Amino acid sequence: MSPIYPLKESTPKRWVAFSFLLVLLIDFIPVASPWVYPLPDFTLIMLAYWLLHRPQLVGIGVAFCLGLLVDIGTNSLLGQHGLAYSVAAFLIERNRRQIVLNSFGWQAIAVAGAMLVSQLVVFFVSLFQQQPFPLWRLWLPSIITGLLWPQLNNVMLAIAHYRRSRK
Repeated sequence: MSPIYPLKESTPKRWVAFSFLLVLLIDFIPVASPWVYPLPDFTLIMLAYWLLHRPQLVGIGVAFCLGLLVDIGTNSLLGQHGLAYSVAAFLIERNRRQIVLNSFGWQAIAVAGAMLVSQLVVFFVSLFQQQPFPLWRLWLPSIITGLLWPQLNNVMLAIAHYRRSRK
């Protein structure tokens, strides 16, 4: 039995919704200009987590809706993050079985790759809008996402075990 098994059987929908609300609020915190570039997209990281561990609750439609909420909350071009999240969600869903079977290190590489693809979609949309977008901004959030992925898994599993032990 894997350590993720208890999370799969006992996660209520309201916990998934609360986690998305929490990371949306974190993404909406205003940050000064030089510090905003290395920050990963916390909503996309949580989306990847739930896509891997509860695919029956979260899909590409949820990814698109979350992307629209991020567009509204960050004053971005409407649909930009929706498209980026949908592409990343498709890639994660398509390879979900292979990703879940690997260790957290390999999962981190896969999620960082999905983040990089998402950043590339945002980059190409900004090219059509003729907005400046430095290329180094593509790599840094993806690397930080890869570093945060094992910690997110550990935190979410600890929460699941705590909730299960209280019952």
